[in-house]
Amino acid sequence: MTNTSKILSSSALALALFAGQVHAQAVDAAGSGVAETGLEEITVTAQRRSQNVQDVPIAISAFSAAELENRGITETLDLFQYVPNLFGSNNTGLGSANAYYVRGLGNTETIATFDPPVGTYVDDIYLSRQNGNNFSFFDVERVEVLRGPQGTLFGRNTTGGAVAVIMKKPGKDFGGYLEGGYGRYDKKSVRGSVDIPLAETLAIKLSGYFQDDDGYVQNVTTGERLNDSDGAGLRGAVHFEVTPTVTWDAAVAYMRNDGENLPNFECDPGNATRCKGRFVTTGLRESFPLGTSQYAPLVITGPKANFNLGNEVDQMLVTSNLQIALGDHNLNLITGVVDLKQKFAIDFFDGRGGPSLAVPNPVVRGFPRGGFTILNDGSHKQFTQEVKLNGKLFGGAIDYVTGLYFYDETNRTDFADVFTIFTGAPGGTPLLLADRVLGNKTKATAGYAQIDGHLTDALTLTAGIRYTDEKKMLNVQDNRASCVAIPAPCLLNANLRAANTVLIPTILTTKLWTPRFAANYKPNDDVLLFASATRGFKSGGWNARATTPTQMLPFDPEKVWSYESGVKAQFLDNRLRA
Repeated sequence: MTNTSKILSSSALALALFAGQVHAQAVDAAGSGVAETGLEEITVTAQRRSQNVQDVPIAISAFSAAELENRGITETLDLFQYVPNLFGSNNTGLGSANAYYVRGLGNTETIATFDPPVGTYVDDIYLSRQNGNNFSFFDVERVEVLRGPQGTLFGRNTTGGAVAVIMKKPGKDFGGYLEGGYGRYDKKSVRGSVDIPLAETLAIKLSGYFQDDDGYVQNVTTGERLNDSDGAGLRGAVHFEVTPTVTWDAAVAYMRNDGENLPNFECDPGNATRCKGRFVTTGLRESFPLGTSQYAPLVITGPKANFNLGNEVDQMLVTSNLQIALGDHNLNLITGVVDLKQKFAIDFFDGRGGPSLAVPNPVVRGFPRGGFTILNDGSHKQFTQEVKLNGKLFGGAIDYVTGLYFYDETNRTDFADVFTIFTGAPGGTPLLLADRVLGNKTKATAGYAQIDGHLTDALTLTAGIRYTDEKKMLNVQDNRASCVAIPAPCLLNANLRAANTVLIPTILTTKLWTPRFAANYKPNDDVLLFASATRGFKSGGWNARATTPTQMLPFDPEKVWSYESGVKAQFLDNRLRA
């Protein structure tokens, strides 16, 4: 069913107090530093053009590189404690995935037929999958968290908001840094970057990081340590001033995240007096002989049959932004390619029966195949192309942003569900609930425009619109050998019928307008008053966790209207912001 929500957001007051380490520095003729106390001014691109964060009529939290370092924000997960109305955590089982909630809108699902309502962007490139959105920050210029629907100017699926990461460009002077650290659970980390100018108009940047730890959770059944946060990343970027009016920025980044996030307990579930640390009891092992399956005698197809406990995500991101200056106008050709692969075997029931209201703490069993284990081998590829034009008209009386957007995503997910029941036999009795390959594709085109009309020096009215034309396609293939002889009860397109009668569609289309209206009034340089009404939508999809054909039901897009008013102000020579 279509879920149309109307959300009225009251003003949120956030105070940013002056901190000694955040200041502007002026230099006199002799070269000595003269401190100019005040909060750091941050330039953002929340409206797809450069503006001071205090001049943007959107609820936004922005962090510069210095602010990220001062607050110890090293990965996207760390943002939750500093951004009002942003809540989230790692997805259950998956340390590589964050479930974002902004103003109550979000979801925890990572299967490829569900899209997140809080979009993640890196250098204007949308990352469609939540599977790998918990990545480490290295060589980041700034991070912007936009609250509320951003459906007019941003690519896709931002009913709740957007997390935008802007990476640093190569510098024109040779230099860099290298730093390392050591912490609890034998955690080792190192990161570094170097800028290499090759010519007056050409420079490159090479960056990387590595981290490894033993994990903070002890498995009392196998003796292994779990919930480690291992990862690595490399990035190469180029900045090329082709002509005085043409600039090209491009980068290739590789990120690996091997972290899991297994449900764990403050006290040992098998020994309530043992409460020093965190504990799990699953019998599924992280280390097991290569080429052998922990799930025998079950017959599971494909490489996933030999997956051990854990989660591995490899993500490649290619970005390109060609900017052409045309007087008061700028044309950007923005291209992105994302290639994400994920392999995991996660026991969601901790090696025992599932909890219920009647039995909230099931007896510890240590089932060697897990209580409820999902094996997943996924490949997710996307391509985006955007043409954006922004600038000024009529001597600056109007600021505008307009563009065209194309999105193409292909997903293949080979996954199986293993459930173990206690029958008195050692290790329990395993059941293969499902083993299938899910293929789904999305193609979308959109056009958008926003105009800011400056009626007076203090009053600005904004109107924007986006039209999206989207098509989603689904294909499911059952891997079980029994389905060759008797296909009727199996997960196949031909069997997808609700209540065994109504054919479940395997193609979903959406054509939708998402407007935005806003007004902002700036009586002086220190105060901004604003109000807005914005529509956003999140794509529909299918319940791909289904284990029977009648359960794979489709759902319509989620549509949201958001009404907001707010005040941005600064006082005491910019020592206090509200």
